Amino acid sequence: SGLSSKEISVDFIRSTTGADGIISTRPAFIRRGRELGLFTVLRFFVFDSLSLDNVAASAAATQPDVVEILPGIMPKIVRRVARDLRCPLICGGLIMDKSDVLEALSAGALAVSTTSEAVWDL
Repeated sequence: SGLSSKEISVDFIRSTTGADGIISTRPAFIRRGRELGLFTVLRFFVFDSLSLDNVAASAAATQPDVVEILPGIMPKIVRRVARDLRCPLICGGLIMDKSDVLEALSAGALAVSTTSEAVWDL
């Protein structure tokens, strides 16, 4: 059945790859990563009010090093999440240009993540 849905996959990553951290949407993986001394990023896809309400509660229970929300182009939502978290926030998803980066940072994000090469060298 593979490792993808099991916490032991975090053990495998730690022992086999030499990775310093993990990014996951699964709170159990984040908890296990913390136990193993990995840097942890808990990723949330915010697509409605229920998923938004889940961010702060899940982050408080899991205690990741950083939270990432996607899409990261919602300044009002970014501001709310940054206010409610007890850890740094990264905005990812649909960050396409300099104004997207500046809006996310101004709203309270520590950093952005993007595949848009146009903003990598800002």
